[in-house]
Amino acid sequence: MPTDLNAQNRFANYRRDLTIPQHDVRWNWLVDLPFGHGKHFMGDANRLVDALVGGWKLGSTGHILSQRFQPSTSYYQPGSLNLYKKQKVQDCTSGTCFNDYLWFNGYLAANKVNAANGYTNIPTGYTAYNGPLIRTPADGGSKSDPNYAYYDTNSIVVPLNNGTSVRTTYSPGYSPTQNWSIQGPFNWTMDASIFKEVALTHGVALRLNADFFNVLNEQGLTNPSASTGLISLRTSYNTPRQFQLTGRISW
Repeated sequence: MPTDLNAQNRFANYRRDLTIPQHDVRWNWLVDLPFGHGKHFMGDANRLVDALVGGWKLGSTGHILSQRFQPSTSYYQPGSLNLYKKQKVQDCTSGTCFNDYLWFNGYLAANKVNAANGYTNIPTGYTAYNGPLIRTPADGGSKSDPNYAYYDTNSIVVPLNNGTSVRTTYSPGYSPTQNWSIQGPFNWTMDASIFKEVALTHGVALRLNADFFNVLNEQGLTNPSASTGLISLRTSYNTPRQFQLTGRISW
């Protein structure tokens, strides 16, 4: 820890604001569809046909943005962090296997790696970049192990001055990873509308809109678990496609 107060403050608190995307690109466009009177297609349409097919416009807005996240701050012995990003794995820990992505080498109990009741398709030689102080052994451990009840915890034994000892949870209030930020998935979505305005009488018009939110029904990926490094495909970053019809009369 630096001795200078300003350096201490920076060391303990200076970090990226994870609520603000590092990248955020937005776009919009508007197209007059080439149908109806005077247009490339059906340019000689009569008034009735032109009222049905002419005058439509297609517009869209969208954006693509990045995410960053902080790895778990409840672990205190970081090693090498590897980004796998979209490594396809399965999470079978519940008895039912679900498709996930392994984004980085988070902590997976050793007895669950490539096990039928654990996580499958994990890279060979997988080593977690960090984990609890007492980890589950690859063979699942033994009940005769005095630490058996404390597997996958930060439980430690502290000797006291009176010769006795007490078990407590190691939590120094500062984690080596508390200022880290890792690149998460990029996500994008696009909305679209098709609309037109029809003159009903002099000075009276009807506007028709068909609006599609997340028009391509892009699921998107949430940030991975800060501890396991897994992204569940049972969740989505974007909301599902939504559709609405509107009509508006103006005079």
